[in-house]
Amino acid sequence: QEAFVQLRDWVEETAGRLEERTAAAERRIDGCVAYTSLVRYDAWGEASGHQSSSVALLDLHRTGVVVSSILHRDQARVYVKQVREGESELALSPEEQEAIETAMAAGPARPAVRQ
Repeated sequence: QEAFVQLRDWVEETAGRLEERTAAAERRIDGCVAYTSLVRYDAWGEASGHQSSSVALLDLHRTGVVVSSILHRDQARVYVKQVREGESELALSPEEQEAIETAMAAGPARPAVRQ
């Protein structure tokens, strides 16, 4: 009887520790990149082969960044905008908005690419 009680206590204690570890792992996983999308386009309306791009990288809470690289013949610019729950505090270009929407529509862990 005493050995059974000790075994039960050990199992309950171990199960409790496993639940804590699982919860911690799930919190970390939720913070990983889960939604991704790439949108390529001509920023200047030129026939330059879609050299500009916007990339959305979001976690399971739809929080992360959208990074845009705008290329012109003699210069390149990179813009990074923070995204919280699918929204940005800064104005988004149509391509940045498309990258975010496409990423979220594709669902987690399934990259979506539009060219």
